[in-house]
Amino acid sequence: MKKLLLIGLCAVLAGCAETDMTGFVDPQYKNYHASHVVVRVKGAKLDNTFNAEQEFAKQLAAHHVRATKFTDIIPPTRNYSPSQEASILKKTGADSLLTVEVTGKDTTESYIPPTFHPGQTTTQVNQIGNMAYATTYTSPGYTTGGYAVSSSVLNTLSTLVDLKNGREIWRGEGSSSGDEISSINLLLSAGEAAINDLSAKSILPNVK
Repeated sequence: MKKLLLIGLCAVLAGCAETDMTGFVDPQYKNYHASHVVVRVKGAKLDNTFNAEQEFAKQLAAHHVRATKFTDIIPPTRNYSPSQEASILKKTGADSLLTVEVTGKDTTESYIPPTFHPGQTTTQVNQIGNMAYATTYTSPGYTTGGYAVSSSVLNTLSTLVDLKNGREIWRGEGSSSGDEISSINLLLSAGEAAINDLSAKSILPNVK
């Protein structure tokens, strides 16, 4: 189990998300190396789909892999059959199809118990002639906590498919979460975790 922190995108988008990703490679494909990948997002809103496919294509390019966005070759306005889609995908010359699918959304709440922090007392001594005067100051105490924090959760199923025969090369189950995080941040974190797991398993080249 790996926990991958989405850092680079946090500079562009508000908030950061974490993804727990568990990935598995079919033993037959342990020596498989992808070189041209079509990237697809399923189960997300259209704007999130377009933005995520664009970002995932950039991440794949950073791994020295050619990337094609699924919506560029199969627009959401077209109702192609699975066989028609397969034919179009093969015409791109790509060897693999990476799909990041949203399978569920949830919100969890964690209660932060109240904690009282007592005030601090300081004493200042002033001397005038032979007389010394001590002045004591006490800062007021304060309480933290006593409220609930909501955390958004996005569950995803990611797959990499061999476009030559339609067989599944790799499968990854992810759970992305973060406090006050938008759905696009969670989706981007899930895709980055999938790409990093593929790289760790040598399906994609490692970035040095």
